[in-house]
Amino acid sequence: MPFSGAPHPAVEKKVNEKLLASMQLNGKSPIAAVGVEVQECWVHCSRALKMSKIWETDNWVPEQEQPDGMDMFPAHVAMNGIVLDE
Repeated sequence: MPFSGAPHPAVEKKVNEKLLASMQLNGKSPIAAVGVEVQECWVHCSRALKMSKIWETDNWVPEQEQPDGMDMFPAHVAMNGIVLDE
């Protein structure tokens, strides 16, 4: 759906200073947060989840070897042929 500039009818703006304060980093609260209410969800088949071994921490990539989020996003959108300007 193209962006119309108008929020979806189900979108509701709320200000929760206590919630924002709970997410402080270096003493600063974020200016915004997004909460999502899931109404419907599809999950991969249980076999795929079991084969992924996602709950077996011994199979996780060590934290120091995990890619940075700033590297993952451009790589992810590049899968769809989108190249971001640096």
